[in-house]
Amino acid sequence: MSLDLLNKKVQAVNVTNSNSQDLVFAKIINYDQVNKYLTVEDINGNPYIFKMTDQTAILMYGVNYNLANFTSNFSQGKRVNIQLSKQTVTSISLATQLTGVITDINATTKQITVKSGSQNVSFTMAFAPSIELYGKPSATLSDLNIGDSVTLDLNPGQQDTILKITATSTKQYKVLLAYSTSRQITLQDAAGNNLVITLDTSVPIVAEGKVSPTFSDILADDYLKLSFKGNTITNAEIVSPVRGKVLAVDAGAGTLTVQDFAGLTKLVTIGANATVTGNGNAQTTLAAVQVGDRVQVVKNGDGNMNVKVATALQRTFVAYNGGTNTLSFTSTAGSDSYIMSPRVYLHKGTDSLAITGFAANDAVTVYLIDGRVIEMEK
Repeated sequence: MSLDLLNKKVQAVNVTNSNSQDLVFAKIINYDQVNKYLTVEDINGNPYIFKMTDQTAILMYGVNYNLANFTSNFSQGKRVNIQLSKQTVTSISLATQLTGVITDINATTKQITVKSGSQNVSFTMAFAPSIELYGKPSATLSDLNIGDSVTLDLNPGQQDTILKITATSTKQYKVLLAYSTSRQITLQDAAGNNLVITLDTSVPIVAEGKVSPTFSDILADDYLKLSFKGNTITNAEIVSPVRGKVLAVDAGAGTLTVQDFAGLTKLVTIGANATVTGNGNAQTTLAAVQVGDRVQVVKNGDGNMNVKVATALQRTFVAYNGGTNTLSFTSTAGSDSYIMSPRVYLHKGTDSLAITGFAANDAVTVYLIDGRVIEMEK
């Protein structure tokens, strides 16, 4: 096909008006070395003609090339990723990976379609590629689902062949223990299973309301949302629950007004898909939450809110054991002890207290979430 004829075809499908649309996995059709025009097809077979310049960044196998060497390395039929400024190629690289979201997958026929940018790219796999998915050491295609974010590693010589699929995932865990020295964290998933991870110093840590959070900001009874690329942790987000006293409940609007342990009043939107548990973790509804209840509200990994109403106990204080971080009590039923949360609120009325402000035989009200003391009032 002549350049003039191809130009007409390009204009006919109305792609030359695309000022800055980047292309992934485009196929090289022709390169005019004299006029420096590159002709490619997108994955739907639509043709494009773009201008190359001496300033175009050209990358292959991690090596930068100049325009004079383009045709000897980027031959006809090669798949490339192209970045554009209007109709000029600012960078072009050999497509050795493709990142996107699975829009269709069939483990039986070994077919997969991934949406990358605005384009859907389909592959039929002659053999099953290796799958790297966090928590699945022997993952197969059947472990992947529509909507999963993935990176496909392609065979550079046969770019329609997938060598490996790395799934990107996000999971939220409750923090049970965190050791700053070793950077080890004991976590618990939603099913109650425990796991231990080591958070590398290169992993970014973020937290709402904190400019530069560090590992020491990760405390027991908080939650940690981890982002994974395959088995590698790429990001850690500290999710601190709202804990405090209920000032108002609007079940119709799906909101709670909570005064947190710092004395701040917060209006929390719970939403229709929230999970609400009462004393003893029994399932209940927002309408059952009472003014004066102590609650913990946290957004789960699925984006829905979880509300837990604390168990309130009338006790007589006995002692605090700093070695085990436990509080001991007596009551008419006998004696008991509970672990104290790192963010515990100790107080008498509106006055905050240190643990030394409590003496043996003090009458106290203890509030428990998941068996841990989140508040003790004298």
